[in-house]
Amino acid sequence: MSILVLGGARSGKSRFAETIANEHSQVTYVATAVAVDDEIKARIEKHRSDRPKHWQLIESPTNLSHAITDINSNSTCVLIDCLSFWVNNCLYDSEKLWTQQRELFLQTLMKAPNPIIMVSNEVGMGITPMGAETRLYVDELGRLHQELARHVDVVVLIVAGIPQIIKGELPR
Repeated sequence: MSILVLGGARSGKSRFAETIANEHSQVTYVATAVAVDDEIKARIEKHRSDRPKHWQLIESPTNLSHAITDINSNSTCVLIDCLSFWVNNCLYDSEKLWTQQRELFLQTLMKAPNPIIMVSNEVGMGITPMGAETRLYVDELGRLHQELARHVDVVVLIVAGIPQIIKGELPR
């Protein structure tokens, strides 16, 4: 089962994804954020303190494919939080790295035996950004969401903490 959880900043998407993941006996949390400033450091610390202590952690700012294939158990639920940081990290390095990592991730995701929950920011509902770099980011993240939505079992949009099922059914 693969689930894509989308939402705006502070919409409750991580909390929702963590609730679903916590229904599994084993969880590996794949963190993509890089602590580049005090605000991001505080967010990372908040996520750390909110997570159950028995969850495994893999920090992978750019190579999600490798992170997924490094997980030893097929019964481990994988929670990736979040794809929007991952896209940013790859694009910040280079468009070439982004293109390479995107393809590797999509290939790995399609073959992964694990249940996978992915969290990402829905940033495409506003105006078109004025700067070329920001437009590239919004465009690439939107394209990734479309590609993932075609292949995952469930797509959920979180609005004000309320899950809206866009595709499929959540596991019971």
